Amino acid sequence: MATSLEDRINRSVAARVAEFIDTGGFRHYTGQASEELGRRLAEQFGHSHCVLTSSGTAALEIALRSTERAVAAPTTQQHVLLSGYDYPGNIWAIERAGARPVLVDTRPQSWKLDLQRVADILDGPLGNACKAVVASHLHGELQEIEQLSQLCSQRDLMLVEDSCQAVRSWNPANAGADVMIVSFGGGKLLSTGRGGAMLTSDAALAQRARLAAGAGSGPYGLSEAQAVIALAQLPFLDELNHCCREFFGQLIADEQMQQLMDRSRLDCPWTDCRNATSFYQAGFLLASESGVEAVRQRVVDVLVNHGLPAGTGFSGFHRRSRRRCETPFPLEHVPQLTGQTLVLHHRLATQGKWTPSQVAERLHDAIDAGARRSGE
Repeated sequence: MATSLEDRINRSVAARVAEFIDTGGFRHYTGQASEELGRRLAEQFGHSHCVLTSSGTAALEIALRSTERAVAAPTTQQHVLLSGYDYPGNIWAIERAGARPVLVDTRPQSWKLDLQRVADILDGPLGNACKAVVASHLHGELQEIEQLSQLCSQRDLMLVEDSCQAVRSWNPANAGADVMIVSFGGGKLLSTGRGGAMLTSDAALAQRARLAAGAGSGPYGLSEAQAVIALAQLPFLDELNHCCREFFGQLIADEQMQQLMDRSRLDCPWTDCRNATSFYQAGFLLASESGVEAVRQRVVDVLVNHGLPAGTGFSGFHRRSRRRCETPFPLEHVPQLTGQTLVLHHRLATQGKWTPSQVAERLHDAIDAGARRSGE
């Protein structure tokens, strides 16, 4: 039986950790592994500086604490734009950095930020109070970083590219964000259970971020042991991304998946960027109709019972109290996304237990069965 990609990664981690234990490196806060990881991540992602952190969420918080506006006017209420559909930790990081979240709608049937709404907000009454925009690549769909970078640079704002779900090698065509954050959290492509990094090419920002993160036993740092585990996986990153792109690309090309999409039972927002994206999870949108959340839950239950790592997306921020955030324009599309989003974990591709056609068959049958029950 062929050795799966996941098995090869596990063996690499085991060998590196065994060597690390033998040398007693686990007794140190930081060391050679942390230095090497920081250098190699900066090279991999096209930035000059890397600050290793305890999580991707911590990386975002540190970045926001380190903007010029935050340092120059620490007592002034400042605002940060992010999607109304995003990872909950991002809104917590904004609040912990002392800023007020400003929620932006997505495009229809998409997890992308609505660029026109971003521009409208930045040109409106809140524009002068904003210090940053956070753009998260979600469920395999990539944000339009180049266009967002233009919007931010025109207004002297920091753009944070949240790549916690899309850890991929640097592509000059997609450059433009002032800061990139990545996550090594449980289940990610590069996983140390916890951990992350903040990357930038702004030397002054990087220095302020290091001060904000603290040193030694500070709560925002990555341990030397975690750095060792991440280093053991880093050589596999390009292969991981290629494997996932091939698997999920073949999945959506399968005849049964095409039937679902042709009948408008399922939508795949990342189709156009599948050769450039990265999959922590591959996301899909079920047909927007009455009872879609119940249909989705039945689909997820069926898939999980068959052993497929499936789940739902985020709950969105559209119900969040307006005492805690700003919503200059209605979030028209976010509520739909929270009920429609279905995700498949990337381990489907790396474990070698399932073929794309087998997954397509299970998904096709589960969605059809869920839709029939909804119509009863």
